[in-house]
Amino acid sequence: YGASETQRAVSYHEVPNIGPNGATDHAHSERPAQAQPKSQICLGAGMPGAQLLVLNAQQQSAGIGELGELYMHSPHMALGYWRDAALTAQKFIPNPPGSGTLYRTGDLGRYLADGQVEFAGRGDQQVNVRGYRIELAEIEAALMALPDVSSAVVVATQKETAAQQIVGYCVACGARALEPRRIRDQLADKLPTHMMPAQIMVLPEIPLTPNGKIDYAALPAPNAAAVDSERHRPPRDAVEQQLAQMWQQLLSVDPVGLDDNFFRLGGHSILAVQLFSQMRKEFGVDLNIGLLFRYPTLAELAAVIKETPVASAAPVVNDAENLVCIQRGHAQQPAFFCVHGAGGHVMFMQEWKAYFADWSIWGFESLHVDG
Repeated sequence: YGASETQRAVSYHEVPNIGPNGATDHAHSERPAQAQPKSQICLGAGMPGAQLLVLNAQQQSAGIGELGELYMHSPHMALGYWRDAALTAQKFIPNPPGSGTLYRTGDLGRYLADGQVEFAGRGDQQVNVRGYRIELAEIEAALMALPDVSSAVVVATQKETAAQQIVGYCVACGARALEPRRIRDQLADKLPTHMMPAQIMVLPEIPLTPNGKIDYAALPAPNAAAVDSERHRPPRDAVEQQLAQMWQQLLSVDPVGLDDNFFRLGGHSILAVQLFSQMRKEFGVDLNIGLLFRYPTLAELAAVIKETPVASAAPVVNDAENLVCIQRGHAQQPAFFCVHGAGGHVMFMQEWKAYFADWSIWGFESLHVDG
């Protein structure tokens, strides 16, 4: 072969396909017209005679960019599942926008601006964590978008004594070294707080079953991860050790170091209220919960505890502490000033940082919301 023949022989193009069993053929296939982000899988606009629809929870057509479930119509549709009327009724439904039958794939996707459909993972990856409905596939996509990550899997785990938490598993690109702390820092700029993984584990490879699917049962338990020893600083005195034990119990993370951030370990408003209630009992200090925004690391919060006198029966309250700075933005951008909700605290406002990255956000907190 000459050079051109050799290049043709070894060159290839990845062509994403989708063809669930209910449609009996490859209903959608797309050769990307240009380079796409590694986290994006575009399924195109459909093959002749086939329809791929993105429908919302009301089984109406989703808007551009709106996450929905993928439904498929094909001239080669199956009639149903053999001797399983219940599953047939669940998966084969009337076609709302037209005639015939739609097959419910169980996959997620969204319409792009050009009318094509982007694949967004399996629908059974949607979980409910602390009242938020979270698409694990979106967190996986955020991890995959990081330059040093070659592959990623995100799961929701739950222990007997702890609330459900999100754990991310990552594989590095080539010989690059991944630090869980750095990955969390990068994700904090991309995801709202309620979607942040409580733990990041770095693996040499993602375990697969013999047929090439992810072997979720073979993923190591979260606390089996090696500690980021290069940057981990253990507690140094009694206050730091006791506070670390509280964090470990509330966050189900072990060990906890001085530089660990409460929110990036999976902390949220309910856990923060529980933490400050425990601090009041164990250390005798009456602190405003909004201080956790200013001092989110173990070392910073422990320093505040050590500098605060033991609370009296009628503690003195500094009114300035009730105006909490959630985020400092650019001077040219507007500032948000928000009043607390029924719970009295402003912890929920941290979610807005992901959507108003350049804005200053301030919250007025009620007195004594530590429970």
